[in-house]
Amino acid sequence: MTIQYASDLHLEFSENRNFIKINPLKPMGNILILAGDIVPFSIMNKHKDFFNYVSDNFEQTYWIPGNHEYYHFDLADKSGKYPIFGTGGLMGFANSYLYNKPSVLIGRKGTINKPQFKDTPFWTVDTLFYTELSNQVIPKWMYYRFWEIKRKMYNEASGVPSLSASTISNIKIHIPELKEQTKIANILSSADKEIEILNQQLEKLKEQKKGLMQVLLSGQIRVNIEN
Repeated sequence: MTIQYASDLHLEFSENRNFIKINPLKPMGNILILAGDIVPFSIMNKHKDFFNYVSDNFEQTYWIPGNHEYYHFDLADKSGKYPIFGTGGLMGFANSYLYNKPSVLIGRKGTINKPQFKDTPFWTVDTLFYTELSNQVIPKWMYYRFWEIKRKMYNEASGVPSLSASTISNIKIHIPELKEQTKIANILSSADKEIEILNQQLEKLKEQKKGLMQVLLSGQIRVNIEN
């Protein structure tokens, strides 16, 4: 009897899910141990292809839940006032917060190249780092600066992208004076707001086009072709 194990697959993240589809677990043993953080219980039905695969390719499979299996499960009722974030974004709400100051959130596993900025109290799960920034750094400037750091260059895993706190802390960057940081952050924030407005306008135009297609192509409204 040979035992094989796998853990921390985090199939709820699209990058991980796609990687496993392309590189399925190669059977090396009779028994497979899924040793935690595979996928939240609340969405396991969306991953039947994975469970069907391990069922077909291993004589026996044992799933030992980790802490991540319970995140969505416990939060399914969306109770609490403080948002809980993972690398993929909002996961639910909690009744207490982990940190209550402006912070840049950095992915530890999965999506490691898309930082998030939060300036209200929040909680993070174990796949996401949060930063405690000194008074020599404007949080929003640091957020934009993190976007320019090619974190995938520092990836420490051959499979699911991963970062460690020590790796991040050893990345050296130039930090300008506070006045310059503030000006840069204000300029880029204004650009983000403009992009958001344009995206909203784009979505409205798409809805208008959809409506026009329905009435024009169905013949509900006829066009004048005399001219």
